[in-house]
Amino acid sequence: MAFQGCDSLVGEFQHRSKKSIVDRQLLDLLRHVLDHVAGVPRVSAHTDIVAGGGAAGRNLDKMSRMKQSGGSWGLDVDPVHDFAWIENFLDKNECREIVKIGKAAKLHAGGTGRDSDITERRKSKIAFLFPTVETAWLFEKVSGAIKQLNEQYFGFDLLNLGEGLQFTEYKSPSQFYDWHVDRGLGQSVRKLSITIQLTNPDAYQGGDLEMFASGDKIKAPREQGWFYAFPSWAEHRVTPVTSGTRHSLVAWVSGPKFR
Repeated sequence: MAFQGCDSLVGEFQHRSKKSIVDRQLLDLLRHVLDHVAGVPRVSAHTDIVAGGGAAGRNLDKMSRMKQSGGSWGLDVDPVHDFAWIENFLDKNECREIVKIGKAAKLHAGGTGRDSDITERRKSKIAFLFPTVETAWLFEKVSGAIKQLNEQYFGFDLLNLGEGLQFTEYKSPSQFYDWHVDRGLGQSVRKLSITIQLTNPDAYQGGDLEMFASGDKIKAPREQGWFYAFPSWAEHRVTPVTSGTRHSLVAWVSGPKFR
């Protein structure tokens, strides 16, 4: 499996690294921060990251952080990425098995909001899957992926998949799910949203997963078996399916309230 996250910024500063001491320290700082986000053990807050060490090194480190943040004296970096994914998380046989299990469940119209009301913002059929002898392998595999991606790219305090896994079916000519977020007042504290593509992309048209990431609208790749994760506060949608049928697996990982 290949793990991916947001693009590194180090390359953008490589050409500047020979111009000044402060820029060299900024480059070192960026490498230090990205190591932290990638899961490399981080040194303590007072350890020098400048060759030579000492009080002068600590001051240069702080100056670099002040330059990076426009002059503010930051406490720590934000480790939360806009999205992350795992390529080829499920193979074709596993995808077919999940679709078989989902279709055997009682499909019903998907709703929105706390009361699962049926609105014009969503047209699709869904069924919820919970741990059984038949699905234990799937929950185990999904849980392992969540732990790895969360540790590397999000750093949330997570508890469980308390709502199970949602099997979703979008049929042509126009089933869709309009722009929305997965969090809401009065619901469980959803922190991380998961989508797994179950259908061969050649079998349907439309049905793209789109989201806003740092102000930009992006389209998730359509490859079958890929696993996507993003913060539950991110606005996203599934565009209308214009031909064929799209199946996916969706989940929300909950945790303690944000502090």
